[in-house]
Amino acid sequence: MEYINGEILNSVASQQIDQIVKILSHFSTIQCQRPGPLQPGVSRCLLWEENGKPTFETIEQVEAWLNLRLPDVGPKLALKEYPLVLCHLDLALRNIVDWASAGFYPRFFEICLLKITASKDNGYGTSLISRLEKLTDDEEAQVSILERSYYNGIRYSFPKCRGASFSGGS
Repeated sequence: MEYINGEILNSVASQQIDQIVKILSHFSTIQCQRPGPLQPGVSRCLLWEENGKPTFETIEQVEAWLNLRLPDVGPKLALKEYPLVLCHLDLALRNIVDWASAGFYPRFFEICLLKITASKDNGYGTSLISRLEKLTDDEEAQVSILERSYYNGIRYSFPKCRGASFSGGS
């Protein structure tokens, strides 16, 4: 990844948000059977940063990795039923052209990352979320669980998650 010189945006117009929503809607039509980054290798985004940089071959491995960061009580992530679609996963205004975090995940991963970063973006993420296709109740529940997994990853150390790869049982 190389640096691209340009203007760093602090805000965007409503029309620009509409364009981003159109693009994200199109991304959700691009599917893949393999989860993870666009090219096989280490998964990169806020969801993975605190406890290693895993590689995944199956959605079951993604699910197991994220569920390790959830306490024994409460619901767990159940990702197998959702199609894996192209997600950008780093839509901060300063990173809109940065594709390092992009990959194939359930579509609600994009919403979850927007929610996690919304407090730092002057309403941009919230505006995007409000204009995107609404999530189902099941997807909303998965977002809540995914957020818990993310915040637990920040709060606690999970030695089983360390390292460059992850297989569901280790």
